[in-house]
Amino acid sequence: MNRQWIQEKLQALPGKIGLYYKNLKTGEVFQYHADESFRAASVIKLPLLAALLYEVKAGKLRFDDRLTVTSRDKVPSCGALNYMHNGLEGTLL
Repeated sequence: MNRQWIQEKLQALPGKIGLYYKNLKTGEVFQYHADESFRAASVIKLPLLAALLYEVKAGKLRFDDRLTVTSRDKVPSCGALNYMHNGLEGTLL
């Protein structure tokens, strides 16, 4: 891994960026502002989608299952969910 090249590319990007990389085979680690806090923004959707797909594959959920929006579901920076009224029902897909 060319750490210097990666760091230069990250520094050239706009915005606040952090990265933590660990090669699970060799144990090699690369960190760039890895100890700083960041808002998850839309990136949080990727692990949530992976978990949803896992639950569907395991037969615990179906795409046509209905969920109800509650006030507990709404947290700061959760986007469109804040504009949905409590009691609104929708399917997983």
